[in-house]
Amino acid sequence: MRSARLLFPVALLAAVVGGLTGAVVTFALTAPEDSAPPGRGTVVAIGAELGFEDGVWCSEHLRFCIPEFEQPQDAHAFYMMDPHTPSRARGCVVDWRLDIDVANFTDQATAERFGPGLFRARCSGSTFLSDGTRVFGPSPRNLDEFAISYHEETREFRDGEEYLDRWFEVDTRTLICGDLGRGVDPDDVPDPGCELAPPYD
Repeated sequence: MRSARLLFPVALLAAVVGGLTGAVVTFALTAPEDSAPPGRGTVVAIGAELGFEDGVWCSEHLRFCIPEFEQPQDAHAFYMMDPHTPSRARGCVVDWRLDIDVANFTDQATAERFGPGLFRARCSGSTFLSDGTRVFGPSPRNLDEFAISYHEETREFRDGEEYLDRWFEVDTRTLICGDLGRGVDPDDVPDPGCELAPPYD
């Protein structure tokens, strides 16, 4: 009888522990679905020879675009999520659009400087120049961007010959809020909403 009395609590304890273990394993297996993709929330190194296509280089995976620049020190890594707070909460993205005429939104001098092509938010229709400046739409501010830095270092091949290594580092941990757009009253924007969009918030 004593053995039987001891076996029941042991069996019950094993069942409880087994259930908890199963719960932990299930969580561990399902958690990656809600996790940030590799690279998100890290410093990403990108070779300086970007090979711009249609005026920009974009990483859809990490959700940023680098417009073509004259000097590498002038590069920007714009976050391709709508700065319009309700749209960002829905996960609405910004696209680079060559089919939109810059002259429709700006004067001729600005169009010649920044065209062709504009950034446009899919949901709100907010529109931005290639330098991130807001020109139209409900977004209260310019495009947000990630911190980006340019680096150079002299290295050696195995045969001893030297070469210049050039690269960018984009810090996807650091989101920089865009300035308020021209004509926007700060009192009308109590919550800037400058955060990473779901599911990477």
